[in-house]
Amino acid sequence: MREELVQGLLAVAFDLYLDADFVHGLGAEAVLAQLGEKPVAIRDPGSVDLNGVPFSPNRRPGNVAKVLPMAIAAGQELGLFINGESAEPASGELRDLAEPATGSPLAQVAMANEQDVDRAVDAARGALDGDWGKTPPNERSRLLHALADALVANRKELAELEARNVGKAISSVKAELAQAVENFRFYASAIATIAGRSNPIGGSLLFYSLKEPVGVCGQIVPWNYPLMMTTWKLAPALAAGCTIVLKPDSATPLSALRMAELAHEVGFPPGTINVVPGPGPVVGAHLVRHPGVEKIAFTGSTATGGEIMRLASDGIKRLILELGGKSPNLVFADAELDDAVPSSVWSIYYSAGQSCEARSRVLVEAPLYDDFVAKFAELASGLKVGDPLDPETQIGSLISSEHRDRVHGYVETGREEGAEVATGGEVPEGDGAFYPPTVLANVDNSMKVAQEEIFGPVVTVIPFEDERDAVRIANESRYGLMATIWTGDPARGHRLARRIKAGTVGINMPYTGARPRDARALPRDEERDRLDEPEAVQPVRPVVAVSRYRWLVLAAGTAAQTSYSAVLIGLPVLAPQIRHEFGLSLVEVGFVIDSVWIGGLLTLLPWGLLADRVGERIVLALGLGTCALALVGAAEASGFGALLVLLGLAGAAGASVNAASGRAVMYWFPAAERGLALGVRQTAIPLGGFIAAIALPALGVKDGLLLLALMAAAGGIFGVAVIHDPEGTEDILQPRRLGETLRDGRLWLLCSGSSFYLVAQLAITGFVVLFLYDERGFSHGQAALVLAGVQVLAAAFRIGGGRWSDRVGSRVGPLRLVGLASSATLGLVAALVGAPAGVLVAALVLAGGFAMAWNGLSFTAAAELAGRARSGAALGMQQSALAATGAAVPPIFAAVVGATSWRAAFAIAAAFPLAGVALLRRLSA
Repeated sequence: MREELVQGLLAVAFDLYLDADFVHGLGAEAVLAQLGEKPVAIRDPGSVDLNGVPFSPNRRPGNVAKVLPMAIAAGQELGLFINGESAEPASGELRDLAEPATGSPLAQVAMANEQDVDRAVDAARGALDGDWGKTPPNERSRLLHALADALVANRKELAELEARNVGKAISSVKAELAQAVENFRFYASAIATIAGRSNPIGGSLLFYSLKEPVGVCGQIVPWNYPLMMTTWKLAPALAAGCTIVLKPDSATPLSALRMAELAHEVGFPPGTINVVPGPGPVVGAHLVRHPGVEKIAFTGSTATGGEIMRLASDGIKRLILELGGKSPNLVFADAELDDAVPSSVWSIYYSAGQSCEARSRVLVEAPLYDDFVAKFAELASGLKVGDPLDPETQIGSLISSEHRDRVHGYVETGREEGAEVATGGEVPEGDGAFYPPTVLANVDNSMKVAQEEIFGPVVTVIPFEDERDAVRIANESRYGLMATIWTGDPARGHRLARRIKAGTVGINMPYTGARPRDARALPRDEERDRLDEPEAVQPVRPVVAVSRYRWLVLAAGTAAQTSYSAVLIGLPVLAPQIRHEFGLSLVEVGFVIDSVWIGGLLTLLPWGLLADRVGERIVLALGLGTCALALVGAAEASGFGALLVLLGLAGAAGASVNAASGRAVMYWFPAAERGLALGVRQTAIPLGGFIAAIALPALGVKDGLLLLALMAAAGGIFGVAVIHDPEGTEDILQPRRLGETLRDGRLWLLCSGSSFYLVAQLAITGFVVLFLYDERGFSHGQAALVLAGVQVLAAAFRIGGGRWSDRVGSRVGPLRLVGLASSATLGLVAALVGAPAGVLVAALVLAGGFAMAWNGLSFTAAAELAGRARSGAALGMQQSALAATGAAVPPIFAAVVGATSWRAAFAIAAAFPLAGVALLRRLSA
């Protein structure tokens, strides 16, 4: 009797398009799990299957639903799905997938590249112009129903595949699968409603419109709901007659690939649905930019959504975005707690908190606060976390151990900010990426844990005083996805629903449907209309070629950085002449080299903060102008002390270029090109060094410093004339709190690791001229030429490393490999100190190239970790850490050489990149 009741209630629930919260409220998961182990006899066409999904009406009463055998085997190798068949990737790259809950191998999946995207778009275009484009609406409807039937028939396989690939509880996956089936059924029926308009204008004139498919749709789905979100993307596009190139997340492509196979099996023409897993910066970016794609649909993070808007703007593509959230859940003192508490618990911990619509900020009226926190924490701590395939499990694992570490990092940040961990908050022992339901109490809405999307089973509980205070706190967020209100006063609920800035507001009900304010995804009928817009609407090409202009911005930033880099490396080039002219010891020469680093240390972070507030042009004008004046003064200095002070001032002023020109790159270049762009920009350092190494040996100290002053002035003028923010970013130029940047633990790890890398760089760039001049009998010009060779190789490594990081979608992975290479090659130099000149020079150039190759990668990683709005502060913070190392290393290195030998000094310096690599291991690649 209870089983029949559950089935009946589920039928009602899914007819109303509700979610698993309704089922959870019944306490029916265990019964559903038991039902899932046996077939259900179909008594009439209106009966439901194991998941509450109505069977297709074309099946005869009395038949028994057949569940196909599982097709999941660890270690299977899956290709791309292009033009109706499995396809080998152009690169031959396979990615090993492991189950997040156990770490056990799951499958090997082909990873696409740009060439594969081209093939998929060509296949989609062929289907659009061919069989699928000729398929009439009634046949499209039949095929969509057939695909829904196929999902039902293979529900056990799909449910287990999804649970094992994503790590979420199978009870959750079953509810998602039910909604996925209904998505196809809804749009299969909605096809009949697609219609044009006719308007008699008068006389013999009749105006009418016909709805046409938009064309090829590029669709990108995230890792948290790969199966259900794939159906959200596929169903309306197929109903409208479009063809699709789908990019699932690289970590969770299995259900999308299986769904494409099922679509082909039920009769969708080849090329209608193509699936190309791969890294977002490579495959996703190329798909968005592809001229053969007319529309993009994306679900994922807000930061990535912003990048997709930028990429899509070049071709004026139609765009639908569904982005991140930090949704509030308001609980008033007059709410019914027996309903509010369990619903609030489930609205965050469903899917282990890895949902954009999760109500991760619970706002509680002050008189109720302590009692609510106690009840919430008690219920949260009782949720079962464990094996995703166990039907009793309520919370499975997170998507990966790296993501689990990120979530835990937020909890630690919350502790540091003053939040109290009421329950959870500790990484459990054992295998799997599990994390307990965590409650952070006594949270202020200004804290990082209340403002940033944690995307894990972590909730912040924030008190409020009254209705006005609750609305203020709810709206103090850059997100506007959804909200929930719990109150015993219906009038208050409707009143607040109008005042809270959210796309969806639920009143006294746990609803997980989500529509983000910052990208207003449409209701299903409106979304369908957008997919079949009239053919008369044509894209308009931009008048200004922004893609070309951004390279001019890059050139200006590179020129500005080059002028300052010539100062940094020009002083080591002038070191022999400075030593003779001022009668200095080796350690005192180290302090001269040190002076600009010390100056930069004092001002790098302030320059970065100023760049975030006033933009790049003012910062460049002030900084490089003052740097040029200080260098002119240094050229006239008559004493050692005056020289140090003026060079320190030049370093303090010229450091402005590090934040300003790097920040400009963040705004003008999309993520898929940013590694290359910052790699090119960071070639300014070896370019400046090359110019200094070639030009300065022939000049005296005075003329050399005047040349550097002229370069600083010229670089500043060029930068000021060209660099500015793109249109529409005025809102970003607002004051940002320094504390937000300084509390970012990942930035500190990156800064620390980069600082260790700098030791190897300074050992070469700061002392190779002196070493070859003093120890190996090279002339000043010959020694400087070796340093020039280092700069040439370093420039090539920086560009290549930046582009490589774009293609692999990681900055940290290449950065770690560069550190290993730097340590190995500098160790080789130490071993070859007494080798023949040709061998030694080759080793020095190779070691110097690797010792300088890390900089662009590190810059890109820092700016992207902080985000655009804080990129100036982040680059200033990173450069401050580097300047601290730069200020300490030259005199210490010189002292080590004096106390031991050049061989020992180089060997000691070679150990530091290894320490940097160890630190960077804690950052996810």
